[in-house]
Order: sequence, then structure tokens, then C-alpha cells
Amino acid sequence: QPHFAPGQGYRYCNTNYTLAALVIEAATGESWVQALHDYIFDPLVMDSTFVGAFEPRNGPVSSEYDYFNDIEITNSPMTAEYSQAHAAGGILSTAQEMASWYSALFNGNLINTNSMEQLTDFEPISDYGLGLMGYEYYPLNINVYNHTGGMLGYISLAWYDVNTGAVL
Repeated sequence: QPHFAPGQGYRYCNTNYTLAALVIEAATGESWVQALHDYIFDPLVMDSTFVGAFEPRNGPVSSEYDYFNDIEITNSPMTAEYSQAHAAGGILSTAQEMASWYSALFNGNLINTNSMEQLTDFEPISDYGLGLMGYEYYPLNINVYNHTGGMLGYISLAWYDVNTGAVL
């Protein structure tokens, strides 16, 4: 049974990203990882970005850090850790390439207007939408879109300033 009526709540579930990957594979006839390369990574020249469990490292990667125990993690196996996330995470990138991705996405270079409207149609209780949050950041009075991600050893946060187009 649904947890609530459409538009009346929010509930995050990583399984939805795995289901999206299966839809991508059925629609394209290729793996979701290859589709990421074909439609995003390669056109945006994101050559330092890779999917940890499904591809080899393609350059230097910072050591993981366990902030709960205040220790650096060295020589951990990517496939063991990141396969659990499947399409819900485990993409490793650089700050520069993350900024390129957000800039291309929100400047209309990757999806059409209808898809962008769906992406930025936020549920009013949580300010969450299709894998994205949108809200006014009150200390600075700016409207932002953002998403966070994290796995053992890494965490990311990307913001897009709706008014200026700046990416952080």
C-alpha cells in the first residue's frame, strides 16, 4: 500500500534508483553504466568520473575517510563497498566535473523543458522531488537545487543557485 497520497508526503528509497537503472537498460539495450557514459560522462568530458563497483578507477582517487572513527581508510575494494548501492550511488567524481554536470543539467543541455519541469516540481512538505531538493537557503536568501550523496569514506553536496546559475 502507498504510504500517502501523491503530493502528500515524502519517503526516500534507494531502490527507486535501481529500478530506474533497469528501465534505462530496457530502453537502451545497454547497461545503465554505459548509458551514463553515452549520455552524460562522455559528452561533458567527465573523464575523471566513474562508477566505483562497475568500472576500474580511471585516475587518482582520494583515500576514504571514516569520520565516525576519525581514521583514513586505505586500499579498500571498490567493488565490495560500492556494489551495494548499485545505481543509487557509488559514482566517484571530482568537484570540477560535478560542477560541470550541474551546470549542464540546469542550463538545459541534457534534458528537455518538460523533463526539467518534472525534475523541479518539489513536494511541498519536504521540498524533495525526483532525486533533488529545492528550497530557499535563508541565511543567504537564495533559491537552490541540491543533492547530497554519501557512502563509507566519501560524501558530496552539490548546489545550484537558481538565480545566478552558480554551482557549488
